[in-house]
Amino acid sequence: MSNRGVIDFMGLHASAVPDRTITSAGIDWISCSSESAQSKRKYLHAFSNLSLEDRHNGYAVVPAGFHGFAGNRTRHGALMHRGDRSLFMVSGRFAQRHSLLAAEGDNCSRIDVQVTIQLEPGQVPDYIKEQHERVRSFRTIRGHTQNTEMRVINGKPQTLYVGSRASDLFVRIYDKYEESKEECYKDCVRLEIEYKGKRSAAIWQALAVGTLRGMSLLFMLLRDLSERGIDTTGIDIERQDIRLPKPKPSKESVTCGWWASQVAP
Repeated sequence: MSNRGVIDFMGLHASAVPDRTITSAGIDWISCSSESAQSKRKYLHAFSNLSLEDRHNGYAVVPAGFHGFAGNRTRHGALMHRGDRSLFMVSGRFAQRHSLLAAEGDNCSRIDVQVTIQLEPGQVPDYIKEQHERVRSFRTIRGHTQNTEMRVINGKPQTLYVGSRASDLFVRIYDKYEESKEECYKDCVRLEIEYKGKRSAAIWQALAVGTLRGMSLLFMLLRDLSERGIDTTGIDIERQDIRLPKPKPSKESVTCGWWASQVAP
């Protein structure tokens, strides 16, 4: 495994570290809603662009509903309405650019932040198992232990959950290659936090006013992971450069290149 990655995250560059190569980092899911006419126009524009790209990759726009909202969804996003409020949801790499939708007074019911690192060949199951053992023996600053669940498939740990799904902060650590089946994530593990409720709302407002930006968002992620007993050794955001590994050219990647030059704002 190469000792060097190259960061291109929010235009920031730094030197590499020799232990963990970061292959991806940032926002991975957004669920935001608003009654503001300006925000709703932005949601419509964002969904139109997103659905266009998805259609070029073979994903149709279909009717959708969610907690009383009704509208349409595609592979990586959805736009729905309930009365005067519009709900926009976006996932994966598409969520990165849509953090710019954050506006004061709007709500964000969920935002996921992740960092994905590459390990030595075959080390992902052991890494997940070690994290599980570490978290189980860890006590928070209030002296509490945490709920954990480790999913094992064919004798190999593939996913670790930490915390309660109903809480404002829920941790997932999982084999990104097994989840995505993308070769560029071979031997990669993703550490991710799903923020909801008051936490996601506070993050959204901080993004809106500019007090929380790209790198500080990742520092927040690492802090929250560490406070729950998760080992973040070797994940050095300040010194480590990030570049998503380049897979063989695919229809999707070619289409994304076209879309970026022709449609993206």
